[in-house]
Amino acid sequence: MSRALQFGCVAIGGRGVLIEGPPGSGKSSLALALIDRGAVLVGDDGVLLEVQEGSLIAAPHPQTSGKLEVRNLGLIDFAVSLPVPVALVLRLD
Repeated sequence: MSRALQFGCVAIGGRGVLIEGPPGSGKSSLALALIDRGAVLVGDDGVLLEVQEGSLIAAPHPQTSGKLEVRNLGLIDFAVSLPVPVALVLRLD
């Protein structure tokens, strides 16, 4: 069973970095900065999470796959990662 949650997520070296925080905390800005440095988008405010063989797996949400909201520009298309095991969860305040 998978659940859709309001996290951002990028893949770095085949591992997922979940970015959690309230609206306006900078989740999308951090994801964009990481993508600029070589990360690949998994999802922005829409990530499917599922436990598989004891690992938490993050996957793009089909309704928002490949879209990242960039402040003052709107939704921008990006390449999207395959599902990845989550290695780190960042909480922004």
